[in-house]
Amino acid sequence: MTSFARLGIPAPVAVATIALQIGAGLCLATGLLTRLGAVALALFCVATAFLFHTSLTSQNELLHFEKDLAIAGGMFVLARSGAGSISIDRLISRRSNALPAWLTALL
Repeated sequence: MTSFARLGIPAPVAVATIALQIGAGLCLATGLLTRLGAVALALFCVATAFLFHTSLTSQNELLHFEKDLAIAGGMFVLARSGAGSISIDRLISRRSNALPAWLTALL
């Protein structure tokens, strides 16, 4: 938490950031709500790139800026394609025909 405080980020925002990363990461790892987790991480990476890696004259900052954008691109591709055939999302969508439309879109 001290590194967040050095950047001027309040504790509630730091806790929310940690929760987002753990929650979305678990979504990707388990294959449950994969699209939602991928979009959340992609938007987080884009925000991180533009808010924290702003000194693009430094080679290190440029490297981290590009890394965040590359990860975001991969997450957007995953959000578009979905988790795949071996996932909890696919298992749920195959077994339940009466899912609401909004939930089907997330799976």
